Amino acid sequence: MSTFLDRFATGRRRLIGLSLLRIGLGATTALIYLANFPYRDALYGPNGTTSFASFSASQHSSGSVFSLYRLSDGDTWFNVVYLSGLVAALVWTVLGGRTLTLVNAIFIWSLDQRNPNVLDGGDNLARILLLLLVFVTTNAYLSPLAARTRARLAATSDQPTLLNSVHNAAAVLVVFQICVVYAVSSFWKIVDTRWREGNALYYISQLHQFQYSDTATALLHNAALVTLACYLTITVQMAVVLLVPSRNRRLREIALLLVIGMHLGIGATMGLVSFALYMIAADCALLSDGDYRATRDWLRRRFASVYRRNAPVSPAVPAPEPDLVGGAR
Repeated sequence: MSTFLDRFATGRRRLIGLSLLRIGLGATTALIYLANFPYRDALYGPNGTTSFASFSASQHSSGSVFSLYRLSDGDTWFNVVYLSGLVAALVWTVLGGRTLTLVNAIFIWSLDQRNPNVLDGGDNLARILLLLLVFVTTNAYLSPLAARTRARLAATSDQPTLLNSVHNAAAVLVVFQICVVYAVSSFWKIVDTRWREGNALYYISQLHQFQYSDTATALLHNAALVTLACYLTITVQMAVVLLVPSRNRRLREIALLLVIGMHLGIGATMGLVSFALYMIAADCALLSDGDYRATRDWLRRRFASVYRRNAPVSPAVPAPEPDLVGGAR
């Protein structure tokens, strides 16, 4: 037990996945701000679809916690908060850091409280993950501060510290929370008759809240494809829960590729872009640093092998003829 605790407190785990999670959450949040920017007054403004008075009354009656948009009913304050949220998301995406993580969490919470009908569900998981990310290092990779952060961590990498324990505990909770989402989702699908019979996606396709392409609509009217998609969805979600704890790296990578493919399909066919991007960002935290490094090394070997096979062969340079005159001398 003591050895396990020492290992848990020595070094910080999942730094690459958490850095990818930071970029995914931050970029998606910034995309939400930018996509809704032309309509921000109608969606979130004090005189929008939900007036400031109605918003304040609903917050008070429901006992909802603090929202920055509730502090004033002025247009200037609204625009300052909205633009500050956009800037915070962009800066956090680039730099990371605990303080910026907390700031970004406050802004996205405030935005969702102002009008919870705009976002499409991925923000629910994002808000939970943002609170957990306050306790982890999210800028050890893919950040201008990455080299300095890794150098600082390397100085104490062989020493058990409280901060290492906090980081690793929060990282475990991040993965656990993501697995809970897939476990609960697959469970409710299994107990639902429409999913078991393989026609749930057809009924979902009839909801006007989703935007389907003509191709997706045609595919969703194919009974065989709909049934297959229903069963594959359940299988993939269950696979994540079962394969992520596996000691086999290939199985973990397969689970990640399957669930990312599923969310790409959701984003493309149902128009739930921010939901799909939030979930893909979360999926990136499922692999360990060793998994990412092994995958990187494998890709390098593959690219090097392909390059060697396709590289043009240089023509042989003929040897120079001997200097007969000079040789005679």
